[in-house]
Amino acid sequence: MKSNWKPNLFVAGFAKSGSSALCDYLSQHPEVYIFDTKEPGSLFPEEVSPLWALNGKNNDQYLKWKKLLNVPFEDYKKAFIQNANKKIKIDGTQGYITGGKEIAKRINKFNPQAIIILIIRNHESRLISAFNYFYRWHQKEDLQEYIRENILPDLRSFLFYQNLKEYFEVFGKDKMIVIEAKELYSNPEEILHQIFMRLKIRDIRINRLKSNERYFFMNDSGRYKRNISMILRLLEYPSKGIVRILRSLGLFYGNPLIKYLKKVEPSKIFLNFLIKNRKNKKEEYLIPEDLKKIFIEDYKNTLKYCEENKILLKCD
Repeated sequence: MKSNWKPNLFVAGFAKSGSSALCDYLSQHPEVYIFDTKEPGSLFPEEVSPLWALNGKNNDQYLKWKKLLNVPFEDYKKAFIQNANKKIKIDGTQGYITGGKEIAKRINKFNPQAIIILIIRNHESRLISAFNYFYRWHQKEDLQEYIRENILPDLRSFLFYQNLKEYFEVFGKDKMIVIEAKELYSNPEEILHQIFMRLKIRDIRINRLKSNERYFFMNDSGRYKRNISMILRLLEYPSKGIVRILRSLGLFYGNPLIKYLKKVEPSKIFLNFLIKNRKNKKEEYLIPEDLKKIFIEDYKNTLKYCEENKILLKCD
């Protein structure tokens, strides 16, 4: 058995901050392997999902979906063993950050050489992104209700400073990298150049990514959003079932067809066809002033902490 199979780079957070884009950029490098499912969730399947991704009647449904999505550890291990020759092996499960120091210690114990990358983003933009993205589970039409019932009761897991600080206390500055989402999106070439240098792999020219199509806007009708949510679930559940069958037959990992389908994402092609004639709508939303102040203070403290400890990547 190859002894160096364990992932050595964890893109561990933060949710709705750009971790998928970063993993897509990193996957362009020939010396990098990222697990076929960006967020396998295999190391800690007992991880509790944050409340802002859930809502009362949909909790059980969401957790069943998540369990279906999590990759069994033996499959996880098998896939990384098959790619043990890659210099950088990535687990992109961004939910690990919500576990704080306990999960950080587990990752460090699992692989003491592991490096952590965290991405931070303007909280107000994250909030709206989370509200839209997780609509299929919380199905709230009112942002204020979502803030009151989903964000505020679990605000600690949403904010950066404390979670990031706990990870730093475990990994230290030599094994931790923090990126601002605005830097990644405005100058991905420079950010990736710096990351490649930190990872000690050769620099390459990356291909810029296109923006993802948005399925929901804040002022879409509830009926429209519920119908699109239903289509998303109808498309996702069978595809996850097929993946599980292929895994059990040993036909999933490294399969060129699967990699092609993952890249093309037929379900997104179908949905993009449905919404291709929609015009971008100006979104209007109100975030309570006291919450805005908390967001601003948390972001400011996080930036200061990262700069003081020299873990923040910045473009020149």
